[in-house]
Amino acid sequence: MSCWRSPFELPINDVTEITVRFMLKRDGAVFGEPRISYSTPGLPEQVRDTYKAAVFRMLADCAPAPVSEGLGAAVAGRIFFLRVIHRNDQSPRSS
Repeated sequence: MSCWRSPFELPINDVTEITVRFMLKRDGAVFGEPRISYSTPGLPEQVRDTYKAAVFRMLADCAPAPVSEGLGAAVAGRIFFLRVIHRNDQSPRSS
């Protein structure tokens, strides 16, 4: 099962990137509020906000992450960055 659901209904660039910063608890649950640390420059506000919502929904749908006791102890409280790169297969390609 994939947690990522792409917002295909939006008019998007050839490639849209968004990076989310988050922490995990010992049990694999998201700790605190995730934050967007990067998005493709020049995205219209509506497109950026829709991608942001999709990334936050992905984290919520996949949490808690399945972690062992040892891994949970190692990752608890550490900051992770997850980079999502969405390629629009419908866009014309330059040669």
